[in-house]
Amino acid sequence: MARLLVDLLAEYLVHSTACRWPGGDGVLVADLLREYPAAATLRQVPSELELCERHPDLATQIVAFFYLQTRASACHG
Repeated sequence: MARLLVDLLAEYLVHSTACRWPGGDGVLVADLLREYPAAATLRQVPSELELCERHPDLATQIVAFFYLQTRASACHG
C-alpha cells in the first residue's frame, strides 16, 4: 500500500477517534489500519466513497484497501 494512503488513513483514525499514533505504545500501523473499516461504519472517519471524493488521486488505492480489508475480515471472521 502506498505510504501516502497509509499516512492519510492513519491520520484520520488518530484525529477522529480515541486511537493514538502507533509506535511507542506497541500498536503497529497495520493494527491501526485494520480498524479503519469499522470506524468508517461508525462514521468516526470518512467512508470509502467520501475518501474517494476527497482524494481522487488515491481512489484506486482506497478501493483496493477496502476490498482487501473486507476479504481479510471474511477469511478471519
